[in-house]
Amino acid sequence: MKRYVITILTILLSSLLTACSLGDSNTDEEITDEPVIEEPIEVKVDGTKTIYADELWYVKEEAAIINLSLDSNKSIVLEDAAQQATYESEPIEVNHFNELVLSWNVKNLEDARITFFIALGDGTDFGSYQIMGLFKDENHMSFNSLDDPYGRVSIDTLINKDPSKNNYIKLKFTVIAGSADQLEIKNISVTTKSVDSALTYDASKLTNKVIDVAPMQQLSIPNIGNVICSPTSVAMVLNHYGYTFTQQEMAKKVYDNSKGIYGNWTFNASYAGSLDGIAARVEYIEDFSVVIDYILNDIPVVFSISTTSADQLNGAIMAFPAGHLVVLKGFEEINGVWHGVFNDPAEYEDSKVERKYPMEQVLKVWRQYTYIIVKSETI
Repeated sequence: MKRYVITILTILLSSLLTACSLGDSNTDEEITDEPVIEEPIEVKVDGTKTIYADELWYVKEEAAIINLSLDSNKSIVLEDAAQQATYESEPIEVNHFNELVLSWNVKNLEDARITFFIALGDGTDFGSYQIMGLFKDENHMSFNSLDDPYGRVSIDTLINKDPSKNNYIKLKFTVIAGSADQLEIKNISVTTKSVDSALTYDASKLTNKVIDVAPMQQLSIPNIGNVICSPTSVAMVLNHYGYTFTQQEMAKKVYDNSKGIYGNWTFNASYAGSLDGIAARVEYIEDFSVVIDYILNDIPVVFSISTTSADQLNGAIMAFPAGHLVVLKGFEEINGVWHGVFNDPAEYEDSKVERKYPMEQVLKVWRQYTYIIVKSETI
């Protein structure tokens, strides 16, 4: 009897030790969550780059940030709309460039006032912050630059005084929100004209395709008809995406109040990008295949051109020595010659707006600056 009791106790003790051992084993093998290591974000401008809010936040100068945060939707927002806000970035490397243009996409602008700045330097030393634009609904303003040894601003363009050395920028913006407590800064786009800029063009990549963009003329509009090619072109693209702007309505929205002009590239693209469901930027293009890809993806491209005589473009009714904006909506091969199909607003009747200009002529008058406006939240 005693032997049975001992045997039973031995079995119970063995089971208990086994259970403990298994318990220890499970503890040792317990799977724990590894810390999430975010991939480093590289923010460098090579040609054109749209720097989204999360990227701007990654390169922020921590000590300079006032009253701003990055929300769950990856927008930079105000923490307190009653207080002024400030953003500054760390130095951002840029390819060596002669010219630079900023644009930005800000949603829910309402009566807010946002001033965008840029400082140019060599990565260690920088010039002063120069204003690239004050953005306020129907009250935009541009500023020519201060005396700065690194660069100067002319309306919407930063001119690099020493492209061989000055290949870093710092970005800054300040916000006075007014009643715009839902303001969202989505992105800032940087586009550059490189030091060795040259246009690459391969006609073999062209294809017969025309996007159905309704025509809109500018010249019959009283008082301002001869100076609103830019807002008229923007209106054509936005109306293609479902908006219903008139020439006059768009002109009010992009007007540069300090210079008295409607063709400030930054304000035209940035206003388009402030609208719901739209992203937009100024883009300097050095490879024409980029333009072809936009057309193939049903994205009309607003071209900046310049001519000294009307015969530089077959069918144009005047020259545009101060510059002109037109909408490229496709390509057509006619009798073996490729043509760009444009809506050229320099007309008095909508029915005469569509033009087919030989690509050989187009390439000679195109300044390579464009507005890229897409029906999307990103570009």
